[in-house]
Amino acid sequence: MSNMFKKVKLLLIEWHPLGEKTNQISDLENYKTETIDILFYIKKSLQQITLIK
Repeated sequence: MSNMFKKVKLLLIEWHPLGEKTNQISDLENYKTETIDILFYIKKSLQQITLIK
């Protein structure tokens, strides 16, 4: 697990954006999937910016 992955995951756990709905999601795994999605989007966005330059 990368350092960035750990930081984003901890941020989501602390922020707790799903609030009370957390109990309704069986595969949450402490925001693991959401962390992967966020980092994928950031990486893709940076690649697109690099292509524009």
